[in-house]
Amino acid sequence: MVKYLIVQESTVGSLPDIIIILKSLIISISLVALIFICLIIYDHFQKYDDIKLFNSIQNRTGTRSFGGGEEIYFRYWVWQRNKRKHITSILAYLTYDNRYFPKEKWKKQGRVKFPFRRECWINEHKVDRERYKEILINRH
Repeated sequence: MVKYLIVQESTVGSLPDIIIILKSLIISISLVALIFICLIIYDHFQKYDDIKLFNSIQNRTGTRSFGGGEEIYFRYWVWQRNKRKHITSILAYLTYDNRYFPKEKWKKQGRVKFPFRRECWINEHKVDRERYKEILINRH
């Protein structure tokens, strides 16, 4: 006797499965957008103190043997727009020429490898030492 094998059709591309996947994708994207909007609203009402931000200052030395130099930097999340304003005012105050990096509003630069994380920094050789010492004395 010869047995015949019946091959069933694949259900991978069936329309109900695609609709379920699309619905779950739309729900997850809208949930992430809702969380993001809530975090922006929370940051709007958040009060940032420049002295507390200055206490969270971080230093970093470049890995290259020449031209690396030290950097002073602050990190913030994308939705923390008010914190970014305070950070840029602190960094601009600390320099001779009132320049900090990056100047672009949402451009991701620097050594941050985590999504939605940004940083602003200045090079150590551009820091006005008198202003830096003044802030160090007055922060307590």
